[in-house]
Amino acid sequence: MSLGLVAVIIAGDSHQFATPLPVHFSIFGFVISVFLVIVSSLATKRFPEKLLDETLTGLYIRDKR
Repeated sequence: MSLGLVAVIIAGDSHQFATPLPVHFSIFGFVISVFLVIVSSLATKRFPEKLLDETLTGLYIRDKR
C-alpha cells in the first residue's frame, strides 16, 4: 500500500508539473496496490484448514450447527 501511495505522489507530480497523463493519476496507485496485495497473498503461506474451521473464517463465515 505504501508503494501505491508513492506511485500516486510521483504520478500526481508528473501530471501537475511535467505532462498531463491520459488517465487520472490515482489509477496508477490503485493498480500497483492491487498488484502488490495479490503478489504478497500468493507469496505467503496458507493458513491450515483446521484453524479456518475453528475460527469460522475463510472465504465466508459458515454456521456449523
